[in-house]
Amino acid sequence: MCSLLSSTNYTSYEDLANAINESFTDNFQTSSNFPEIMPANDWKVPICDLDIMTQIDGIDSRKSSPHTDLPIRLYKAISIIISAPLCHIFRESISKKLVPDVWKIAQVHPLPKSNTISMDNLRPISLLPTASKIMERIVINSIQEEILKNNDVTQYAYKPSSSTNCALIDMVHFITSNLDKRDCAAVALVAIDFSKAFDIIDHGILLRKISKILPSDCILWLQNYLSNRKQRVFINRFQSEISNVTSGVPQGSIIGPLLFSLFISDLIPSNSKSKMVKYADDIKLLVCISKEERDSDLIILKNEIANIFKWSAGNKMKLNTKKTKLMFFLKKLLH
Repeated sequence: MCSLLSSTNYTSYEDLANAINESFTDNFQTSSNFPEIMPANDWKVPICDLDIMTQIDGIDSRKSSPHTDLPIRLYKAISIIISAPLCHIFRESISKKLVPDVWKIAQVHPLPKSNTISMDNLRPISLLPTASKIMERIVINSIQEEILKNNDVTQYAYKPSSSTNCALIDMVHFITSNLDKRDCAAVALVAIDFSKAFDIIDHGILLRKISKILPSDCILWLQNYLSNRKQRVFINRFQSEISNVTSGVPQGSIIGPLLFSLFISDLIPSNSKSKMVKYADDIKLLVCISKEERDSDLIILKNEIANIFKWSAGNKMKLNTKKTKLMFFLKKLLH
């Protein structure tokens, strides 16, 4: 960040931190109203001291934590002591569908997306309290069955025994297996890019979607988890003023990526000749173009792209048209 400070008009790291924080918060949008959810006593989350100790033991000691938090190594050293009070706090949080406000304050560290460091090329990475992350893991474990039942088969991120390699293999298999067919002329690939995808998720839309698959009491807890979140940017031990977070899911949280995955799970192709492969917000649309039905298949491609634009508008997501690309894989060069 030294080079960024020297290349701008800011005279201190504190001023730079405030400017970066303002740049990040400019990406947020006002979320729509939350759905009306009534408590139903339909979410049972058994928690005991041993569960807490197991979760603490599984935390990577190399992970960073906010400067106001206990170091993770200390958490591990005193886990047998703090597991009982943490268990009580977690049970109260589940029972009352409330998340402590102090857990909702993110310590954001801006990381460059590439070697070029500029205000527009920074990714906000949130450091959240360790206790909050432990709680999030317990919540995820409690709804694992519902998530698996509504599994997005096109999404390869945030799943056990899955990786970018799995997504790549699926994509390459679709391309090569179709090109091997005699009547296939080409395979079209649309690389879809959303601007600030994790930052602009509308909380109201998200909660309405997941209310169809998750218990009502869990939705109420998640509603409180997403409400009244705040952040401040840290640079070289200097911090910005605190700002409100009105949309998106925290990058750096445990439950945020899962919520994002559920949010885009209804972004699917509408035709059997099409396929979608997702890895987090990296989304590829594939369409087979046959020789004899080339014109109709190109119309299918056009309609699929139109559906993506329609889905984006309906879900208040912003397609980055400069980075969204179309390419064709051909058997041989056309003359």
